[in-house]
Amino acid sequence: MIVSDQLAGLEPPRVTEEQRRRVLAAAYRAAGEPLPALVNRLWGNRRLRLAWAAAALVLAGAHVFISAPPVVTVRPVATLPAVVSPRGADSDLMAAARALPASGPRASDRRLLQQVLEGTTWDRS
Repeated sequence: MIVSDQLAGLEPPRVTEEQRRRVLAAAYRAAGEPLPALVNRLWGNRRLRLAWAAAALVLAGAHVFISAPPVVTVRPVATLPAVVSPRGADSDLMAAARALPASGPRASDRRLLQQVLEGTTWDRS
């Protein structure tokens, strides 16, 4: 059997013109007046307009605040705090530690650095 032959008797019943007219009239009565669009209803509310304006001002202010160039304060080198050992090492020891080469300590300077970090007295041997 073909499927279309099996389903031939299952067609929906035809609606008469009178039934159609009565149902549509009842639906129109139940629906009432159509509402204006959402945008028009929101724009018609004074409080929502004021809230929108306040939010726009806050966002614009935040944009100006965030996009402003950062203020950089540079202190002269002479006013920077001196490097102080936790246990108050001798000044010549600190001068020797500052005089290390910029490329980093050499193997011979390791013992001196260890003494500076530990805060022990300077042993020149």
